[in-house]
Amino acid sequence: MVYTNIDILNYFIYKREKCSNIKSIDFYDRKIQNYESRRIEIDSLGAFQLFDFSDLLNFTESSFTNSFYKIPSYSLLNQNHPGKEILRELRNLAMHGKNPVKINNQTFIYSLHSLQKLIDSLYVLRKEYSVLTNKIRQHPDFIRSIELDNRSKLDIIHHHHPKALEYFLGF
Repeated sequence: MVYTNIDILNYFIYKREKCSNIKSIDFYDRKIQNYESRRIEIDSLGAFQLFDFSDLLNFTESSFTNSFYKIPSYSLLNQNHPGKEILRELRNLAMHGKNPVKINNQTFIYSLHSLQKLIDSLYVLRKEYSVLTNKIRQHPDFIRSIELDNRSKLDIIHHHHPKALEYFLGF
């Protein structure tokens, strides 16, 4: 299944309909209204470019999408944490320019605890990036796009040999 931006809107509607408390309903109403007010901007960019990272992670794990990509829990400093929360916190550190390694206020020495947390979080990012990259590379649409791209290059080389061959090989 290939998902598009409209699927996120439908996901927000689905979540709103499943909610029983007014706070959650209002939360998804705001998401839906934000989507509608930014529809032209959202549609002008590639799929999923303007959505919150947390919304995308929740979308992939939702029953709406049959949990097509579920991020497992990981151990950080010998405690289990949901993988999507680790990635969300790491994203926020990077995007908001926060120093991930904290200084102990009493000793003015950097905390080994926070350094280890950062190292463990980066491991989770590398692991999930690898898993996701492999899923993409095994998808039939991706494989087909590579085949078509290679076919078109071979056709160009065939019709414009040897100049095209030199171009593709970087000579």
